Amino acid sequence: MKQLSRVLMGALSVLFVTGIAMAQMGGQQPQMPAYAQSDDVSDEEIVKFANIAEALDEVQADVDRQVLSAINAEGMSTERFEQIAMAQQDPQAAAQLDLTEEEMEILGKVGPVMQQITMEAQQKVLAKIEEEEMSVERFQMIAMGTQMDAELAQRIEDEFEKRES
Repeated sequence: MKQLSRVLMGALSVLFVTGIAMAQMGGQQPQMPAYAQSDDVSDEEIVKFANIAEALDEVQADVDRQVLSAINAEGMSTERFEQIAMAQQDPQAAAQLDLTEEEMEILGKVGPVMQQITMEAQQKVLAKIEEEEMSVERFQMIAMGTQMDAELAQRIEDEFEKRES
């Protein structure tokens, strides 16, 4: 199940891919597709999904390195950046966050850099999905299915285990 946890973390990247879908649709809010069930997913799709998930994992690691490098280059610690990032997801924590002028300036400088890094990552993900001949919507459906359908999750886990041996 360790591999599947990685896939589920990668599935968090589904939000990332949703951003891609929105960009492709000119900013319109895409409708979230229904989740895929094991019976509806072919063995070939399992292999393709695993290939994409592995690529997403690599892209996300690269994004993390680049963002942290940009943050550190401006003089902010990784720990402080993570604290600020987490607080931005929690309105109560954000209200209690005591940002200094210097920190706000740093965030203002690295914001455009982070956007560029994200755009480049999105292009890599789209290229991998296209290379695997799977649609973004289908990838999302399978990713959501791993969270809703234990049999599908196990099939994907089995694919990752097969690759490790």
